Amino acid sequence: MMTLRKLITGLFITFALSLCFLVNIGTSQETGRKSTLWRVSSGENSVYLLGSLHLLKRENYPLNESIENAFDHSQTLVLEVDMESMTDPRTQEMMLSRGMLPQEDSFDKRISKETYELAREKTQELGLDISAFKQFKPWFFAMTLTAVKLKALGFNPQDGLDMYLFSRAKKSGKQILGLETFKQQLEMLDTLSTVNQDRLVCQTLEDLGVLEQKMDTIVRAWSTGDIKVLESIMLRSFKEYPVLLEKLIIERNKNWVKKIESFLKHKDLKHKDNYMLVVGAAHLAGEQGIVVLLKKKGYSVEQL
Repeated sequence: MMTLRKLITGLFITFALSLCFLVNIGTSQETGRKSTLWRVSSGENSVYLLGSLHLLKRENYPLNESIENAFDHSQTLVLEVDMESMTDPRTQEMMLSRGMLPQEDSFDKRISKETYELAREKTQELGLDISAFKQFKPWFFAMTLTAVKLKALGFNPQDGLDMYLFSRAKKSGKQILGLETFKQQLEMLDTLSTVNQDRLVCQTLEDLGVLEQKMDTIVRAWSTGDIKVLESIMLRSFKEYPVLLEKLIIERNKNWVKKIESFLKHKDLKHKDNYMLVVGAAHLAGEQGIVVLLKKKGYSVEQL
């Protein structure tokens, strides 16, 4: 159980919930090429929007020069959730207590027979026994299986973009903020209806294969900042699950745009106050993505 707990904790450190799949995205180290980074300007302040891939490998560093420059010119780092809270044992206990079912209930009773059979098949492929997840809530199972798969592919949350920037921000004394609390993120999943939790499991199981199949395409799209290609891949599976798209992506985008506007309007009389905001790349893509929403509000948004 301790190994499983470490896997689960690693996943939630990065909270890659909205994508349900994360791949080995190599960052472009060539100068003169765009990246998945935008600068939003308003008066004296700027907000740098960086599309994140929450788990990477050490070989993916150093980052694109434009990302490093944006980080250096920012006084505040804003992540989906403050990483500092993730090291608190109480946070991990809260995650486990919210993700487990009471003894009289079980995972197979919370999902359809068809979904359960697919889950059994996929766990076997990963060398796991479905019975080990008997007391898991469906959303918790989906997150855990993603963590297991990513671990098998060699990913380490400690090498993720969020953790890399968080560590650098701590060392350099930058202010660090979270767009959401970990409790809010857990509640978002735990309040999904039974039907939508079943759909989340289905989506996750279907997307496990994408981890390897779509790698080359996503690498090229990330390296050149091709948001259209990233949109077609990252938001593909949500087309069959519009309620999940609304809950996990669109609602959060709208809430985060409001916070970005507050950052742009914040004034420090003595210093320029730039922010680097790091969110899952799917949140920047599409007509309901943060980039388009900010443009519609009249802000200057430039891809770097």
